[in-house]
This record gives sequence, structure tokens and C-alpha cells, in this order.
Amino acid sequence: MLLISCMQTFVKKIKERVDSFNDKTSWQWVVVVWGATATWKTGLSVKLSDFFPLSVISSDSRQIFRFMDIGTDKVSKEIRNSIPHYLIDIVDPRDHYTAWQWQSDAKAHVKNILDNNRIP
Repeated sequence: MLLISCMQTFVKKIKERVDSFNDKTSWQWVVVVWGATATWKTGLSVKLSDFFPLSVISSDSRQIFRFMDIGTDKVSKEIRNSIPHYLIDIVDPRDHYTAWQWQSDAKAHVKNILDNNRIP
């Protein structure tokens, strides 16, 4: 409960800070949430999506693979249906996918998300 309360306070402070900027049209935001395994990163993105039009680009090195749901703690389909998620379940485990390919795909998604007036 304490973690959720702290998270809600944190998100409200972010919203207050963003709302204080005068000219929001000149800003293009990219929010980066990172941390160790099981540190409530998904929970934070869900809370932030209550206030901002977010889309999530996963950088998890295992969640890119299809069929690897056990052990990767992928975001639920329910959350993925309510908040757009990218770079999850995109490659078969037998296929080769490099960090360079991820970077290229992530850049394309960032551009697309910003072009659609959302925050990556």
C-alpha cells in the first residue's frame, strides 16, 4: 500500500510539473522508466497512463520473443489492450534479433508515437 501511495503522489507531482509549462506544443516528451527486475516499472507506466497519452516501447531482452511467457513476466494482454505496447512478442525464439535491430525498431516506434501525439 505504501508503494502505491508513493507512486500516486509521484505521478501527481509529475503532472503538476508538466501542467506548469506554458508552451506544451513545442515539447516532445519521451519518458524512460528503468530499473531492476520486479521494481514495479509496469505499475508506474499504468499509473502514468491515467494522466498522459502514453505508449510503451519494451526494452526487455526476453519479452521480444514469442512463446516465452513463462519466466519473462510479460505485461498482460488486458494492459496491452488499454495502453499500446511495442516490441513485445515480435520475434520467434529460433530467429536472430540484435540490439542494432531493436534500436532501429525502437526509433521508428518513437517517431510514429510522437507523430500520433502520444508520449513514448
